[in-house]
Amino acid sequence: MDVYSSSIKPIKLPFKDTCYNTIAVQKVTLPDSLSQFNKYGQLIGKVNETNNYIAILYTLPADVQLPVIQVFNKKGEEVASLVLLIGNCCGEDEACSGISTVRITKDLHIILKDSTQTFERDKKNADKKYNIQIEKKQREYIIDSTGKIIPLPEL
Repeated sequence: MDVYSSSIKPIKLPFKDTCYNTIAVQKVTLPDSLSQFNKYGQLIGKVNETNNYIAILYTLPADVQLPVIQVFNKKGEEVASLVLLIGNCCGEDEACSGISTVRITKDLHIILKDSTQTFERDKKNADKKYNIQIEKKQREYIIDSTGKIIPLPEL
């Protein structure tokens, strides 16, 4: 795990991303003994490393880049995982519009926000929307000293 961790560049905190952005990924060539880390997606960078854990940010290719934080202990075993976008609509299509954001602060506070508007379109005039419903979500987490991702109480 030390070999893998030392090959990963740290990301600058605070980290901010929206579902619209494209995040640069790192190209790391892994030896066969570390190939199990390829399953987590494309590597963005190291979020934090302590004596107990290593938190790494990956992205999964989809319609939008889907950032995921994976936390491993020093043996390379997965301790925690969290998908960092909570919305189901980015941009606008026939039935919804929305944006989802993530921010990771220097003290490893993870803040996820999403705003989604669902609607029906007037079949004769596609610009007109009706039955509009708005949903806002916010979830917050912290990475504790053991590497677990702990949800914070909702306000």
